[in-house]
Amino acid sequence: MLQVFRQRIRWARIEGFKFLVLGFVVFTAVDSKADPATTNSAPSAPSINIPAATPEMTEFLQNRSTLMARMVQLQAQGAPTAEALEQFQQQNADLLQRQAQLGKLIAQQQDSSPVPVPPQLQMPPNASLQVKAFLAARDQLMRDEMAFKNLHLSDDPTTREAAMQQWRQQNAARLQQIQQMAKTLAQQQVASPLPVPPPLQMPPNASPEMQALLTARDQFARDEIAFLNQHMNDDQPTRDAALQQWRQQNTARLQQIQQLAQALPSTN
Repeated sequence: MLQVFRQRIRWARIEGFKFLVLGFVVFTAVDSKADPATTNSAPSAPSINIPAATPEMTEFLQNRSTLMARMVQLQAQGAPTAEALEQFQQQNADLLQRQAQLGKLIAQQQDSSPVPVPPQLQMPPNASLQVKAFLAARDQLMRDEMAFKNLHLSDDPTTREAAMQQWRQQNAARLQQIQQMAKTLAQQQVASPLPVPPPLQMPPNASPEMQALLTARDQFARDEIAFLNQHMNDDQPTRDAALQQWRQQNTARLQQIQQLAQALPSTN
């Protein structure tokens, strides 16, 4: 699991735009559901507890948040095409290049310093037995790998990498078990219907423009939830294709919501 942690930090080492798309880790989605009202948005990156963040790490995380926000705007228009992703790369070339530089600096800093022991595992409230077992196994594997890495911190890079490779081979069965547990939990979530949100509560003194925006957005979210629940038992490819078609059919509604948001009076 430390390898997963390292992979998050070294996103910028991955060529071009891939670091932004592939850097998400599915394990952090266990025991939680995406907000259907934002299904057109990119998934938020998992939070990482990094004690005493260096200036390079702080800048890296700030830049990542900026890129994530821009990706959300892009995906709000529907599934990005290859041309749209290429244009995204070009428009953010300087920031992506800076992330690559920061990633190398951060990796060098981490390779020369001990991996800090993570805080005590906090189980989510009302977590199921399956979720508790998954989180406990993942936490212990991560701690064991951190301890092994710190044990070989003074080794030369070649020796250290060989030792880590051997450790991972020896613990492959543990990792496979954790991956299977995560897969099982994800399947259980897919089979659970999304809850219907509570009735819309209009803010006091909301302007007519704000009321129109909130009403349209609320109805859009409810319709999407109903559609997702209708296709809850479909296989993944069928469900994805149906959802994509639904979004295309409702493109005009989404554009209307965006126009309503843009038409809100400025508060400045």
